[in-house]
Amino acid sequence: MAIIYSYPVVTPTADDYVLGTDATAADKPTKNFTIQSIVDIVSGGAAGLGAVLAISSDASDPTTGLNQSASNFLNVQGTGTFTAATFLDGTMSITGGIGTGFSSITSTDFVGNLTGIVQAGSSIAGLAGGTDAQNVLGVTQNVGDNSTRLATTAYVMAKVDPSVLTFVGTTGGNQTVNLTTETLSLLGTANQIESVSTAQTITFNFPAAGVILPDGSAATTQALGNDTTLVATTAFVQQEITAQDLDFSGDTGTGSVDLDTQVLAITGTALQITTAAVGQGLAISLPTNVTIGGTFTGTTFAGDLLGTVNTATTGVTQSAGDDSTLIATTAYVDNAAGAKTLDYAGDATGPFALNLSTDDLEFNGDSNITITAAAVAATKGIVTIDLNNDVTISGTMQAGTLSDGTFSGTAGTYTGGVSITSTTFVGALTGNADSATALAATGNIGFGGEVTLASAAPSATYTTGE
Repeated sequence: MAIIYSYPVVTPTADDYVLGTDATAADKPTKNFTIQSIVDIVSGGAAGLGAVLAISSDASDPTTGLNQSASNFLNVQGTGTFTAATFLDGTMSITGGIGTGFSSITSTDFVGNLTGIVQAGSSIAGLAGGTDAQNVLGVTQNVGDNSTRLATTAYVMAKVDPSVLTFVGTTGGNQTVNLTTETLSLLGTANQIESVSTAQTITFNFPAAGVILPDGSAATTQALGNDTTLVATTAFVQQEITAQDLDFSGDTGTGSVDLDTQVLAITGTALQITTAAVGQGLAISLPTNVTIGGTFTGTTFAGDLLGTVNTATTGVTQSAGDDSTLIATTAYVDNAAGAKTLDYAGDATGPFALNLSTDDLEFNGDSNITITAAAVAATKGIVTIDLNNDVTISGTMQAGTLSDGTFSGTAGTYTGGVSITSTTFVGALTGNADSATALAATGNIGFGGEVTLASAAPSATYTTGE
């Protein structure tokens, strides 16, 4: 930004300085000359500018032979006007009112338009006694002047107060922002309103991620049954709930639950179905012991099957020889029983195979043995085997003790006998029976036929005790 200095108009005095250039020096430095020194040079007569003017009235015309250059002035003084087509000191030149090559210009006042660019480091002095940048004065234009003229602070203040912006919101009253030292921030609310500034535009909109309304936000309650994307208030939800119920039906009967005021109860049947509600979970299961009044049909049974299985219960017939805890059907049993036989044999016959499923085992008696079979009573079938009262044995009968109730014999000794009838006795006959006493008495030995004594100790047979 260019800095423009404005100076007051003053009357020059002899001791005022005028900017000039030492043309004779190598670098042609710029120097300050007093007005008195310039007047002295001009009025120097034959030794100064007067001698040049005496030769030609146009000393600055380089085309005439009488022209002579004025140089090396030490002092130029005067009260008239100094005029030249071109003023040149080797660096600075002024031609046709346009000056070039100036390093700096010092003046108490400028008249006319000040145009161009003020270079960095240059300055225009302000009012005495103040800082230059703060006391540069300018002409205050009329309010509403729409031109390229410079505007003073007075013009700006008369047009608008640039320091304070007053604003008001829905709540909070009037607020102000100092535009010189503060910044006005237009902010949204997280998840509600967001503001985006681009160039000179501020855009307010809802966040793309969605909107979270603050607690207590109100909205219009839509009509019952409204099926749109409009926001639903709590009153809308309440009227929808009140108008709705849950209809349900079972194997028999129907029912309904008002979702606003009633609770759906799911109950089981004792020893059949158990229900348990915990938190948001509802468990429906069979109890440990289940009682079914009718017929239960299933393709698979797991675990122990206890109780009475009726005639309508069916099952899978397992493979023959399956030795497991699987349930056996009647077909499995029939197959297993039909494949089982009872082998039996006699002393000299057999063995024979008896099919336990289709054959019957019969007990038959023989001589001296009687077999009696009784019908099944009290889950028992009894077969009785008896020895006949009259036993006829064609061979030898042996017993540890032989007894008929009165007569008995053990280890070859018999007691209680009434009489013994035999055609032959073998072995010693001892005892004190009547016949034994008779034998001890004197008796007769009879010989039938011819008797021959072949030795000194003949033998004889006693045939009678009488």
